[in-house]
Amino acid sequence: MRIKWLTLFFCLIAVLGPEPGYSLDDRQFIIKADAYLAEGSYLEAIGAYRVLRELSADPEIQALSLLKTANIYALLLKDYPRALEEYAILIRGYERSEHARQAMISSGMVLYETGRNREALEQFRLYLRKYPAGEQRELASLMLDLIQRGESLPRRVEAFTRPAVDETIRVLVGRDPAPVTISSQGALKVAVREEGKIMENLSSVSVDLRDDSLYLEGKRIEGDRITVTNGGGNLLRLNGRSYRGRLIVKKGAGVIELINELPLEWYLYGVVPREMSPRWPLEALKAQAVAARTYAFYLKGRSNSPDYHLCATTMSQVYSGAGFETEDTNRAVDETRGELLYFRGMPVLAYFHAHSGGITEDPKDVWFAQVPYMKAVADSFSMKAPSSAWAVTLDYETIRRSLNRAGIDLGAIERIAPLEISPSGRVTRLKVVHQGGESVLSGNEFRLRIDPKLIRSTLFALTDTGGAVTIEGRGYGHGVGMSQWGAQVMAREGYSYREILKYYYPEVEVR
Repeated sequence: MRIKWLTLFFCLIAVLGPEPGYSLDDRQFIIKADAYLAEGSYLEAIGAYRVLRELSADPEIQALSLLKTANIYALLLKDYPRALEEYAILIRGYERSEHARQAMISSGMVLYETGRNREALEQFRLYLRKYPAGEQRELASLMLDLIQRGESLPRRVEAFTRPAVDETIRVLVGRDPAPVTISSQGALKVAVREEGKIMENLSSVSVDLRDDSLYLEGKRIEGDRITVTNGGGNLLRLNGRSYRGRLIVKKGAGVIELINELPLEWYLYGVVPREMSPRWPLEALKAQAVAARTYAFYLKGRSNSPDYHLCATTMSQVYSGAGFETEDTNRAVDETRGELLYFRGMPVLAYFHAHSGGITEDPKDVWFAQVPYMKAVADSFSMKAPSSAWAVTLDYETIRRSLNRAGIDLGAIERIAPLEISPSGRVTRLKVVHQGGESVLSGNEFRLRIDPKLIRSTLFALTDTGGAVTIEGRGYGHGVGMSQWGAQVMAREGYSYREILKYYYPEVEVR
């Protein structure tokens, strides 16, 4: 008897949803972490679950956070050793939790999948011995039988090649209240999937959502989505923006979800000029195109949503359709067509940011996430860019209100001080002393919960003046991966896009 890979997938993924019954503050953190996960911000999700684990007083929430973190490593980052470490912490430290039982089964499946059959055997035996009436007893018994008979899972070889010429991607471009109107200079073709209905030769089409049903041109339809294309190759217009490809209008929870499906390279036409200034040198734009393509291709391969692969905001990467395209940014995409960043034969999760402030950061010092191909790199190029330094003064009450709104319940603040500094000089943890006690936050969580436009990075020095703090820093963004300003300076100094990428991702291959 053989078990398909999806058995492992569903065994692990089943616990990624939100859990009921937690306090309001804990639930806010769970919702935020789950949102990161759903949108493909995997490292941010790990960081959010870690904060939840450290701040919550509820052992069940701590266990849940560990389990979700381990699942991200196992399913989405394919870092099986790290996943097993997280499962082991959960199993040892939270023995009475149902999440620990799930971790025992999941770690057994990972051990088996990676060829460590003897250890997997012991894990399944341990589960049956400790939890003879457990919900996963049938799976544990089945796996024991499978291993003892010497059968193995069909190995899934994850060897990637370049994206195909016709590679497509689906992007969530909006969740809008109804109605919406799509138009074009050419004739539209509108299809309703469930009804097999097609309407042609329309110059515009209106879709409404009423009583949990979609209405096409005022008439109720049975299906949950409508697909709009333009056979003549003209752009589609929606909410004042133009889009290549086709638009899918889908019924959501009280809103209409708008999804743009189009070739990957066309998608990049709309990403590069939104993530980097089109006026910058071509080699910098080409580096951005490769990083953005790799990031999108990675998320497409890992997406859990059946409807779209990534969103059009900073939660994934910014995409605004065809209206922002320029000749130079399109050229950057065309001249790097299909090229990706690889680590050990697989595409990487290619993060980038605006400005490093002089040194990039290791993800473990931002989100507590281990990623072998992204490490801190000394970045003198970014220091040559303008507007590296910044400063802001915030009073205690402003900070307290911001953190309370974010679900961190504080009394009147008495003192704020950095607690840990990373090797790059970034604040990894800080302590807030208040009337309710002491709260320790990650530097990144503090920055995001206050205002990332004010506290632009965690590369800062904090001075507490009593009643307020002055924060002086450098750089903009999380600091992980490629510095876009650094890429611009490197390009102006004559470096090629490949040299730029190798500098910021030193252990990857560009092909």
